[in-house]
Amino acid sequence: MATPSPDDHFAIERLYARYNHAIQMADGVVWAACFSEDGRFSNRGGSRQGAAELAAYANASLPADNARYWINNLVLEGTEE
Repeated sequence: MATPSPDDHFAIERLYARYNHAIQMADGVVWAACFSEDGRFSNRGGSRQGAAELAAYANASLPADNARYWINNLVLEGTEE
């Protein structure tokens, strides 16, 4: 298994940060841009795919009780590809 370069690791951490800040601020355009063009997000409330559906979901997603999204302690493992 290949280990991501420090630059790749940092870029992935920044992506996680953008993702969490965008959904926190209900900024659908920025949140949808964190996914691939045909990206899909699924949770208990259903599944959304593509930039328009993802953006609409994020625009309507204001966390309850000032909750904050947090992802930390990433373990990143690469492949030869």
